[in-house]
Amino acid sequence: MILHGIQRGVNGLKWKSLEDFVSYHESIINRVCDTVAPESHRIVIADISCELWGKLRTTANRSPISLCFDCCYLVLRISGHPVSIGDMNDVALQILGRPLIVWRSGKAGAWWKKPRCKEIIIDVCGGGESEAV
Repeated sequence: MILHGIQRGVNGLKWKSLEDFVSYHESIINRVCDTVAPESHRIVIADISCELWGKLRTTANRSPISLCFDCCYLVLRISGHPVSIGDMNDVALQILGRPLIVWRSGKAGAWWKKPRCKEIIIDVCGGGESEAV
C-alpha cells in the first residue's frame, strides 16, 4: 500500500527504518528550501534546517512535518531571508497538498521558547539569544 509516496510494510509501519523516516522529512525540508530560499544560500539554509530538525524532533512539541516547516522558517528568518507564514502555507499546499498547522502559544507556550529548544536553536544557528528567537 502506498501513502503519499511512502510504502507501508507488512508490519504496518510507515517507514522501514529511522533512516527512512529522517530521509523523508529532510526531503520535505529540501523541497521547502528549493521553493523559498534564495538560490545563493539554498543549500546552506537546507543543511542547517535539516540539522535543526534532527536535533529538535524529539524535544519540540510539534509533528515531524510541521517541525520541518518551522525549522525552515526559523533558519530563513535568522539568515536574513525571512518568509511570511502565508508564504509557508502556500508552500505547504504545494508540497503536502494541505495547509500548515501554524504554531500557537497555547497553554504550554510556544515550543521554540522552551529553554531546551532555545538552546538547540542557538547551538545550531549560532549567535546570541536575541538573534536566534
